[in-house]
Amino acid sequence: SASLVGSEMCIRDRTRASKFFRASKSTIINTTKISHVKPSMSGRFEVYLKNGECVLVSRQYVPELKKQIGL
Repeated sequence: SASLVGSEMCIRDRTRASKFFRASKSTIINTTKISHVKPSMSGRFEVYLKNGECVLVSRQYVPELKKQIGL
């Protein structure tokens, strides 16, 4: 259990310094694959990827998304 927590912290540190972004507790997005972004209901954002997929960004992660993509 301690090693799992350590691994998660290591992954979290790497995503902060890279092109990856946590959109929710279960989703990480490669910011170089984002096509466009638009606001959604309840303060969330919809991120559209270049492959056509739409990913919802949880409210708690919206400020970090804005910072990473320069909004």
